[in-house]
Amino acid sequence: MFEHSDLSPRRLRDVLGHFASGLTVITAATDQGPAGFTCQSFSSLSLDPALVSFSPSRMSSTWPLLRVSGTFTVNVLAAEHNWLSTQFARSGTDKFAGVAHSASPLGNPVLDQALAWGGLRTVSGIRRR
Repeated sequence: MFEHSDLSPRRLRDVLGHFASGLTVITAATDQGPAGFTCQSFSSLSLDPALVSFSPSRMSSTWPLLRVSGTFTVNVLAAEHNWLSTQFARSGTDKFAGVAHSASPLGNPVLDQALAWGGLRTVSGIRRR
């Protein structure tokens, strides 16, 4: 994997055009340490401005921690890394146990096994009832 900071509409289209559907792990550095969860509902919302959308579970105990942080990383998983999606889908465990990761420029965890990743900032959110 290599780092690429070009988020032009063309580059974003090239990257997200290869992601029709799949698994992502959303991660952030929080006051309680690194946190993350498996998210299947991730998609491109707009190329210009560059916006993505994802929908965490209402029952998630991790999403409130990430929401407060304001920045996070989306880690796109390859099919052979299904074990990571299983690990980050569990509640009440150390999701980062045995998972190699490094910090993004925003300070959030980037999973070493991620096929691709992006550092993101929260622009807005909609709370479901």
